[in-house]
Amino acid sequence: MASRVILRYKQPNDVLLNLDQSAAELVRKEFARRFVTSQVWTEEDGTEYPSTDHPGVIWCIDPIDGSNNVALGLPLFGSLAARRRGGDHGVDVAVACSPIAGSTTLAVRGQGVKVLPTTWRSAPLRGGESLADVTVSWVQGYGVVDSTSELPETLWRQLRTETRRVLSTWAPAVDLNLLAVGSVEAVVGVDVPDPERSVCELVGRECGAKVSTLTVRDQAAGRTLDVLIVANTRQFAAIERLLKSSCESCQCIVE
Repeated sequence: MASRVILRYKQPNDVLLNLDQSAAELVRKEFARRFVTSQVWTEEDGTEYPSTDHPGVIWCIDPIDGSNNVALGLPLFGSLAARRRGGDHGVDVAVACSPIAGSTTLAVRGQGVKVLPTTWRSAPLRGGESLADVTVSWVQGYGVVDSTSELPETLWRQLRTETRRVLSTWAPAVDLNLLAVGSVEAVVGVDVPDPERSVCELVGRECGAKVSTLTVRDQAAGRTLDVLIVANTRQFAAIERLLKSSCESCQCIVE
């Protein structure tokens, strides 16, 4: 990470590194060579995430997930990829690579997950008997930081109070590898963008977790937020109740 250079700020709290652009260029070349009939979109392309009616097969990739950590010299980063088919087929392949941990999680719809170099599996998450036994990974979009809504802070604080631990790695690729091997029991996210969101959903389902999204209207802030819940089936209901109760304490409406 010694050669990292901040080229510009995409948002006040989100950087673009020279490494981001170099990685995106390498990804485009490799995918064009290996998947001749597929298209490739990367987070560094400077264009909007492809719409759901995009024809054909397209790989949506975040070459360096955790660029802000890299900029700080923190070894918490990875790569994310989602293969999406046109029409209503959606994402059928998701990849989360965590090079520092030396693991890559591959999820294929209907076939479970593979945490390289182990074998295919669709095993339940280990889960604790109560929320006090649960470790949760917290994920949020960068726009949440600039929001006037108090909801994200309230949700995070309640999770910190009621669960064993809340991880904030700022690198979903790392969180998903922990989820796949059962080191964390849940991932909770607010306004998680794609491809992170799509990868979280598919990896979660193929791990045997329950996946749901709460659409929450914050009347005071004048905005709507999506709260993503990916949790083991034993703890999902308790986590969902906690989050809904927290929303109500902020006088927000869960739609």
